[in-house]
Amino acid sequence: MTGKAIYFLNSTEQPEISEVGGKGYSLIKLSSLNLNVPNGIVLTVNFFEPWVNRIKHSDLYQQFMELLGKDNKDPKAYRSVLDQLKEWCLNNLVLAKEQKESVEESLRTLFPNEYDSQRYAIRSSSPEEDLSEASFAGNYETYLGINFDSIEQYVLKSFVSCLDYRVFKYKLEKGMNGSVLRIAIVIMKLITCDVAGVGFSINPMNNDYDEVVINSNFGLGESVVGGIITPDEYIVNKFSKSIVSQKLGSKEKIIQWQEENPNETTMMEQTESHRKQSTLDEEFLIKIVDTILDIEKHYGMPIDIEFGIKDRILYLLQARPITAYNRIPKELLTGEGEKRQLYFDITLTVQGFEKPMSTLGASIIKVIFHYLGMKIFGSRQFDDIRNSVLDSIGGKLLINVSNFSSKVPIKSLANFCGHINNQMPNILSEHGEAYRNEQVCHEINVTPLGMAWRLPIHRMIFYKFFASSTKRNLDGALDNFKKRIEEYVTKDKENKEIPVLTLLETMADELTTIIRDNFAPALFTAVARGYFPLTKLMETHFKDKPEKKRFDQFNEKSSLHHHFNGIRFVRALEAPR
Repeated sequence: MTGKAIYFLNSTEQPEISEVGGKGYSLIKLSSLNLNVPNGIVLTVNFFEPWVNRIKHSDLYQQFMELLGKDNKDPKAYRSVLDQLKEWCLNNLVLAKEQKESVEESLRTLFPNEYDSQRYAIRSSSPEEDLSEASFAGNYETYLGINFDSIEQYVLKSFVSCLDYRVFKYKLEKGMNGSVLRIAIVIMKLITCDVAGVGFSINPMNNDYDEVVINSNFGLGESVVGGIITPDEYIVNKFSKSIVSQKLGSKEKIIQWQEENPNETTMMEQTESHRKQSTLDEEFLIKIVDTILDIEKHYGMPIDIEFGIKDRILYLLQARPITAYNRIPKELLTGEGEKRQLYFDITLTVQGFEKPMSTLGASIIKVIFHYLGMKIFGSRQFDDIRNSVLDSIGGKLLINVSNFSSKVPIKSLANFCGHINNQMPNILSEHGEAYRNEQVCHEINVTPLGMAWRLPIHRMIFYKFFASSTKRNLDGALDNFKKRIEEYVTKDKENKEIPVLTLLETMADELTTIIRDNFAPALFTAVARGYFPLTKLMETHFKDKPEKKRFDQFNEKSSLHHHFNGIRFVRALEAPR
């Protein structure tokens, strides 16, 4: 074997995740933070080199590799050969004498007087597991209550889970190499928990960064992790430490280790008194929340943990990054005690946006927003989502509803939004006031006189007289703009030293001038001569017959999917206080 074969969980040396896998790496890290992790060891990837080499020289493994080489798409073919390979491993692989001795010596070091009478948890730890991009939770095997004499048997059972079809399929879905066999095994002291469960540093149900969610049950945590029962659910505010919500689950079953049943746990019916009893009191809730926050701060990202409680002592059994949550751009995050903001994502709710914009596309639009803000509203921060209204971030077009509603009444805003999204009026009517900023946003506190000073107001007031020339001016301005774009592109090819951003800013400057001087009066003319009369006509003749509003029906059907996703995203973009 090459490399280190065994690490202690309380090691002061932090190994690579490629050596000890995600679970082992996390437990060693938690122990180094002086958190209460049960004692144990990690049998590293290097420890299992002899087994992996034997597997690779087997006929069944060669069959498996041939299937991969043919890029066979039939799942049954892979499943069959992998199942046979697992069975071969269980019948042919054994630990060498020196491996057994090293395991015994390590456990004797940790538990001098009880290493051979101690009960253990055997847990697989894959190098690909518990990464921030992927989670293999539920695919690898865990065995609880294992006695010393049975460790080799259950280490092998845990090891062969790396050959499980579920693991192979998940690796392929994540773009990983399905032929690589790497796994480590954690052997740790079994905590016969009074209460156990999981905790999340972000509310996974609504993406609320301010809330910690804890699920728990009496007994061992497998009833919660495995989704066997409906656990107690606690939602706690991170900053105030107040309990936002507390729901007692039915907790139908309980999993316990019983001394008379070696090497296995027992699932039993929960007692009626336990079903009605809360698994956690406020003291332990706050203790778990504080622990979760400490771990989240260390990881620098949302995490979830597994915990156990025995005799009023909290044990950390696992921690890993949360892989499935809506990452909020840093520009949208609010600080502790700061009022949360409500955002509206145009790209998910308005017709025409079938796919997310690219990051480059969003950056270009951001530049255009910036110049529009200067030329029409006189604002140099118009494209700053926190201080103004509009911004383009990470392929999304966002509106800060909290800032916008500081200037425009919620009712008026809700009525207007009904033309864009048929669910926004209800959302704003129900939640708008709670998220409205009290102080009027300075960047949109624009006076009519200021707007009139910047816009060709005479063409808007007397639009009937200027309609023809307004159209001619817009067409001519756009034609000239196209010619200048070609000149810019040619100049860029000839002179590579011109920064791309400089060219974009020049083009954005000219384009926003056209929008202000030519497009704005043309749009106003179109609305004044078309939309307003049509709306009045529909309201007059079809007020009580909404089914006659064909354009409304079309609008609702064609954008329903986007409406649903968009509104969900609006609620998700509630940043921390």
